[in-house]
Amino acid sequence: MRFPVRSPLGWALAGLLLSGQALAADTTTFNVTLVVTKACTITAAAATNVDFGTAASTTATPTLGQGTVTAQCSALTPYTIALNAGANAGTANDVTTRRMKNTNAAVTANNYVGYQLYQDAAHTLVWG
Repeated sequence: MRFPVRSPLGWALAGLLLSGQALAADTTTFNVTLVVTKACTITAAAATNVDFGTAASTTATPTLGQGTVTAQCSALTPYTIALNAGANAGTANDVTTRRMKNTNAAVTANNYVGYQLYQDAAHTLVWG
């Protein structure tokens, strides 16, 4: 049996049927890679000041304050955050002698208040 193809639509359909092999899907495999380097970032905005508030000069009770330091590191990257003794330590590089200096010029020179920074809430691990 023969079917005459006389319309443009018929020719288009015949062309599609004959070109089936040319339009067949083909597949391939390829790799996707990424090298992640170990890194940590601490930005100035990530740390907050430690504010001990207000205390009477005669107080014998420790005044507590807290701040935060945030580190953003690659997964499984070990890191350590170390703090120095500060600008006014009683003994240079000795974190157990941290102190703040009174910056009021009307107050006697060399007027300091000692303080300490701890890693834990129990205040047993000096942070240095």
